[in-house]
Amino acid sequence: MKEKKSNTNLFEEEYRSLFSHLKELNYSRRTLNRYRNYHEDVIARLKANGKENEEFNAELCEWLIQDIIGERPFYTLSLKEKNEINSLQAILSYSETGNLSVFGKPNRVFNFDGSLGCAINEYLDHDRQLGRASGTIKLKCLYLTYIKDYFLTNMKLQSWDGLTRKGLFAYVESLVAYSPSMITHLLSLLRGFLGYLFGVGAIQENLAIFVPKGTYRSDAKLPTTYSNSEIELLLSSINRASPVGKRNYAMILLITHLGLRAGDIARLEFKDLDWDRCLVSILQQKTKEPLVLPLSNDLGEAIIDYLKYGRPQSDAKEVFLTASAPFQPFFNGGGVCSIVRKCFTRSGIKPDGRKRGSHSLRFSLGKRLLEAKTPLPIISAIYGHASSETTMRYIGIDRKALRQCALEVPPFKFQEVLP
Repeated sequence: MKEKKSNTNLFEEEYRSLFSHLKELNYSRRTLNRYRNYHEDVIARLKANGKENEEFNAELCEWLIQDIIGERPFYTLSLKEKNEINSLQAILSYSETGNLSVFGKPNRVFNFDGSLGCAINEYLDHDRQLGRASGTIKLKCLYLTYIKDYFLTNMKLQSWDGLTRKGLFAYVESLVAYSPSMITHLLSLLRGFLGYLFGVGAIQENLAIFVPKGTYRSDAKLPTTYSNSEIELLLSSINRASPVGKRNYAMILLITHLGLRAGDIARLEFKDLDWDRCLVSILQQKTKEPLVLPLSNDLGEAIIDYLKYGRPQSDAKEVFLTASAPFQPFFNGGGVCSIVRKCFTRSGIKPDGRKRGSHSLRFSLGKRLLEAKTPLPIISAIYGHASSETTMRYIGIDRKALRQCALEVPPFKFQEVLP
């Protein structure tokens, strides 16, 4: 990273500075060649307009972008043109800040102002103090925006203390156009929010008791599972001769053998691997509960194989890194899920309508454990569930065991009932 400075250089100098930095970060030859081609195109544009000796700054960068776009809508540009615009923004960002910026869709910023917003902020701060996950807080922000906008726009509500039962019932009726899952989430959040307001004395009546419960159940369908032979085919289809294959194989083994969540695999650190006692010890991202599982020989050998012959040189504390420069840990479990789906696609396994994510493999482990008559408390411990009640949803996987529980219907003779 170069030091932040005021921009006084020409485009040619700024481009070479960024190009050298990309080489230091071990960017692929393909990426470097792409930047070379973009550089040649930009130089040609500057020379054609007599701007090759102008200082490269935000104004010149904006002119170049507009020269590329012209009068066309942005979505009609070719992929090459869009990438060229991104490269110009990257060069400008590195020139001004010394950092490589990621240009994408910005995260939505939620602003809760006014009397209604102040109470929402206090409620969210209370949730943060309770240790709620950042993803949960973000989702609540989105739903609370919908709720606040309704009461502010349709009822001109200025304070939550002015909310009445009639106004609450009107809001519930307005949700009829939403999907069952959305209605359930909104009602659940509203119930918790109103309960909080009553608890802190912000409203005089506990309106939470008048909020109906949603009827949607996310676990209404049987989870997706794969047979032992399909999982073996998935693992055997991974090319373990390549660095990427070594990483992917170790990641998928962590799911099929230990049932780890994708987010926990993405954040797995070296300190979590106890080689002396052959244990994997993590603090689960979702539940914030510790989890200790055995590190089997084949799993340990797969991780060592990746660390010795597949993992890029890095000081990162995380075990698994991205396969392209700049080599860095996965931001969240989404990258791991994407890898699992790609491996499924390449394996040739026919999904037949089944999901192909990491959770499917996690459910498949539960199926194998149930078929092996593993007691439910042990399965709960493997999955890291706080109670066996959470694990009960996995019972639905073992269809054979469910059939054994079925009772015979006693014979019954129907008689015509006359009016």
